[in-house]
Amino acid sequence: VLLKENNLKIDVQKDNESVTYTYNVIIRDIVGATRYSIDGKESYIVFSSKGEATFTLKSNQTLIIYDIPYTDNLKSIKSLEKAININPSHISAYSYDAEDTGYLKGFENDDTLFLEVEKICEQNGYLKYETSNFAKAGKQSIHNSLYWQANEYAGIGVSAHSMVYVDKNERKRYNHGNNINEYIKNPEIVENIEIIKGRDALMEDIIFGLRMKKGINLNLLEKNFGKFDENLVKKIEENIKNGLLIRDDVWLKTTERGSMCLEWLSCSLLP
Repeated sequence: VLLKENNLKIDVQKDNESVTYTYNVIIRDIVGATRYSIDGKESYIVFSSKGEATFTLKSNQTLIIYDIPYTDNLKSIKSLEKAININPSHISAYSYDAEDTGYLKGFENDDTLFLEVEKICEQNGYLKYETSNFAKAGKQSIHNSLYWQANEYAGIGVSAHSMVYVDKNERKRYNHGNNINEYIKNPEIVENIEIIKGRDALMEDIIFGLRMKKGINLNLLEKNFGKFDENLVKKIEENIKNGLLIRDDVWLKTTERGSMCLEWLSCSLLP
């Protein structure tokens, strides 16, 4: 397979030993590729014969999928190491496993690469700032951090989603429709308007914020939403006692064990 686009050349060989370099892109065991554009930058989704997928942008960001069923974990580690060798500024690494890592299956018997991926990334200068994202100093994703830290964002285009603040503790989500002709006629029409406020907004800030390595600022949350109710305080204290959360001055964040069962942990805090 040979793809050429704007001087970006990708050579692919269907061979278990083939590794193809092209500028700052590395691909292994390729069976297909799809091109599209984001903000005028050519982007590729690449599919591997071993079930692994790597998504690479010209802006030097790389995405790795691991814990793929029926795939040798060693191959995923080698893919990560080869991706690091091309020196991207940002690495997103997601587990394919739909279940919480470790907690429900038992930490001792879990064969996830979650901790190994974190170890390899940090040994090579990629600091973890979100549960699945690593970056060199100053290269964290500003765009995605907007979601995790409950900041406003505007979606432009068909099916695009937005979130804006109505008041300090009240936010509105909505999206444009999926009909391109209707959007062209009136791009201001939106649907699925949802107002989130009060406790729902608080829980969003907690659950999304715990994805961040630095955690959530308890003083800021109490300033915005008032004192936590006794039930929420009790649940937080239980998770601290169980070794899943830790309080560091005004910050509440996950421990290593907590980060491995983040979905379960988040649900345990809900009313």
